[in-house]
Amino acid sequence: MHDNDKSMITRSTLYKNTTASKVLVSVIVPTYNRAHSLGRSIYSILKQTHEYFELIIIDDSSNDGTESVVTSFNDERIKYIRHNENKGAAAARNTGCKLALGTWLTFLDSDDQWEAQYLESQLAVAETSGCEAVASRFLFKRGDSSHTIPIHTPNLSTKESALMSILIENFITPQTLIIRRETYEKLGGFDENLRCIEDFEFALRLASSFSIQLNNKCLATVQLSPDSISSHWKQHYETMFKIWEKNTNLLNTNRLKERYWYFVGVCCLKNERQLNMNSFRKMIGFRKFSSRPIALLYNLLKCRLHPQK
Repeated sequence: MHDNDKSMITRSTLYKNTTASKVLVSVIVPTYNRAHSLGRSIYSILKQTHEYFELIIIDDSSNDGTESVVTSFNDERIKYIRHNENKGAAAARNTGCKLALGTWLTFLDSDDQWEAQYLESQLAVAETSGCEAVASRFLFKRGDSSHTIPIHTPNLSTKESALMSILIENFITPQTLIIRRETYEKLGGFDENLRCIEDFEFALRLASSFSIQLNNKCLATVQLSPDSISSHWKQHYETMFKIWEKNTNLLNTNRLKERYWYFVGVCCLKNERQLNMNSFRKMIGFRKFSSRPIALLYNLLKCRLHPQK
């Protein structure tokens, strides 16, 4: 944290005597100009049945009255830290993790909500399995439509199958992930060089090195807002190339490589119905390959995603 970053509520000695039966969880909420929805997110955290947590809110240099929303809650578990400049979600989460005192870390975006049993249920799965991280099912809302993710139960028996499951349907999102602090530290946190889908890249690194359990309960509602970082799909494609260059060693089988680029292609055609062959070739980046496999992949995706009526 920079010298002129502001902490409104200091740490309490209340949290320094963690016992086995009372596990401290650090909840990190990054936020930027979400004053209109932040209050609902905070409320969903404060009503948790597992009450032994600290709530660290990282204001990424908002200018919409976010601080007033936070200070309207009178709860000693809340800490408010403000970045002196906008640094992105990855940096905001990392700032929160550096200040965290908990054995476990978890995250919630400032336009999403948890069910009241979220922390209690996640900790129960973690204790039973002895794993390094737990991801729960969640309700994904986009406009008037919604569905539960993951739709299918992922295969987490091996590192390769876990990576494949993420590339088929990315079910590991910070809003539904609880992770041991030492595991987060070994991974080096979120990549601050990525301004979007940094959570996807983090999930790939996590699945390639540590054991993950799925909590079958649907414990969160994740909302895709029109102005959400998650909705900036064109920026996603550029970032997907950066992720590929950084993590080629993780996707080290032909099966994983093919699935990764298929994943990129699906995202491509879901969001751009007018995509033509040349722009698809450019986005996918298969410049070293012949045109035939690119054409086959393009036509396959287009037929699957936009069938003729």
